Amino acid sequence: MTRLLVFVLGVAACQAPALPFPEPDWVADGADVLSSNEEAALVGMLMDLNEGTLVEMACVTTDDTGDLLTSAYAEQLLWRWEVGMPGVYNGVVVVINTREREVHLAAGDGMRWILTGEAEAAVLDSMTTYLANALYRQGLQAGIEGIGRLVADVAWDVTHFSLARIPTIGAEGSIVSFDAVVQRVSGDTVVVMDDDSVHASVLLLPGTTPAVLDDRWVIHGRVQQRDPLELQLMGLEAESLESAPGLF
Repeated sequence: MTRLLVFVLGVAACQAPALPFPEPDWVADGADVLSSNEEAALVGMLMDLNEGTLVEMACVTTDDTGDLLTSAYAEQLLWRWEVGMPGVYNGVVVVINTREREVHLAAGDGMRWILTGEAEAAVLDSMTTYLANALYRQGLQAGIEGIGRLVADVAWDVTHFSLARIPTIGAEGSIVSFDAVVQRVSGDTVVVMDDDSVHASVLLLPGTTPAVLDDRWVIHGRVQQRDPLELQLMGLEAESLESAPGLF
């Protein structure tokens, strides 16, 4: 979601990048709107967030995204920097575009179940109160604190189970990984099956559609319901180089 600093919702679109991206960092102040002390304070907050919740977050300011919209620029940074834990994709990148007076939050797939439209809007609202008055450090601090509140009680440890064991061992809300083959698609749900013919329903993220069936995957998901087994998709990996690079 993008917010103009006069606070009109922006529209996301992807275009070809026309400039190099900054090197990965907790804080990348390309617009030069933070003092060294402010930047150090934000880095400390981001490191504390990561240590306390395992969520990785990066803050970026820029006055030039080239041919990219702010939203696309933030999404590119999220994936180029590989922000978030492997397999659960719990990273967040916030980009403030001072030239366009916009702010955008890009979230990994594992965070999108938590950073829903309403929750994301609340975080952005807390930031824009400050950003509209060029109080960049305060705005970024509000964003970090908002994300921190959302993930304070979320567990990110991943355990590999067979599908048959998840209903008895995997508590609701826990993250599990398992090997399975995609069987069929029904609306926003993919039905998968493992080698023991045990089935599970995997909920897709909003706006995603399956592209490959009958391929074998290592699937990462958060247990939503144990009987019948239902999981929220957080990420997946192809089991062989011959497999397609992505399912959704």
